[in-house]
Amino acid sequence: MLLAFDSRELRTLCEQPPPLWPSEFDHDLLIDRLADIIAAENLASLPVGVVWDGITPERVIIEASTTCRFVCRTNHVAVRRTSEGAPDWTATSRLYVERVEVDGRDS
Repeated sequence: MLLAFDSRELRTLCEQPPPLWPSEFDHDLLIDRLADIIAAENLASLPVGVVWDGITPERVIIEASTTCRFVCRTNHVAVRRTSEGAPDWTATSRLYVERVEVDGRDS
């Protein structure tokens, strides 16, 4: 999948652990999950262990770990939709990462 980030700071945050993150946070796991997402063809083909749930019709949460989540939306120009009008997440291959949540704190 192709990923876009809300800001340069958010992309850097995902690539380099900031000093203010909890010391018990496993940044290597975050990098591994990003690699899993990029390697997947679409959300339906994410490997076992990467959980995704639609939080609203237009957003999806991808669990990076028990304490870290990516909040994303589709990044397609023409969004494929289900019969209910929500994005067809199984056909989504481009994601826009809006934020990273760690222990409930937005980043």
